[in-house]
Amino acid sequence: MLRFIAKDLTATEIENGLSLDFSRNIEVNEETAAIAVAQQQSNNELNQYALQLQTAMEQMGNAMQIMADQKEEITELRKQVVEQKRFVEETLKQRDERLMESMMQFLEQKKSHGRE
Repeated sequence: MLRFIAKDLTATEIENGLSLDFSRNIEVNEETAAIAVAQQQSNNELNQYALQLQTAMEQMGNAMQIMADQKEEITELRKQVVEQKRFVEETLKQRDERLMESMMQFLEQKKSHGRE
């Protein structure tokens, strides 16, 4: 119908003509505007909380990885301590055996020198 009245005008020309003749007043209820502002603030707060939560989760993930690495390192260190303990015990046992053998030889020699 509008094309019939406007004949050879384009849609843009029709829109411009109508906007000159008829004003576009949109009334916004103050209550509606306040609700929209409150919703926007709520959305901003939620986005902020989501970002903080994401950051906290990333930090927790990093901390858990560090703890897992440290646990693995502690396990390796414990194995080394056990190996070192075994080495020390074996070395002391060999030393004691040699010492006892030397003492026995010394006593044998002393006995044989005392008989002569």
